[in-house]
Amino acid sequence: RSGGNLGQDGSVGWIFERLGLIIYSREHISDFDQLFELALESGADDVEEHSDHIEIKCSVPDFLELKSSLETAISEAPSYCEITRVAKNSVEINSSKYESLEKMVGVLEDNDDVQNVYHNGEHDE
Repeated sequence: RSGGNLGQDGSVGWIFERLGLIIYSREHISDFDQLFELALESGADDVEEHSDHIEIKCSVPDFLELKSSLETAISEAPSYCEITRVAKNSVEINSSKYESLEKMVGVLEDNDDVQNVYHNGEHDE
């Protein structure tokens, strides 16, 4: 109905990497270099600075220690803090197809039998 296809359970798992992801709003971080150093010392694998947020990624075994260290050092709670799946490679999607993707993801997320929805589509707004 939304122009997408569903694979069998587990058929696209290789596209995604399971890892810890912590995101802070940029406005709550005054010193990026200090956060970067603390995150790496606490087990982060990658720290990415974006215009409006900072993403911190780590392996699953290091997640709780990293989360605890950041909670101690930063008074503001992160906007996102979970073990999740992140696409290893993303695919650029044009505006019309991205709208269809968003619609399909919305329908799947509204289904009570669906726990999580992951995709590798990317669209620059």
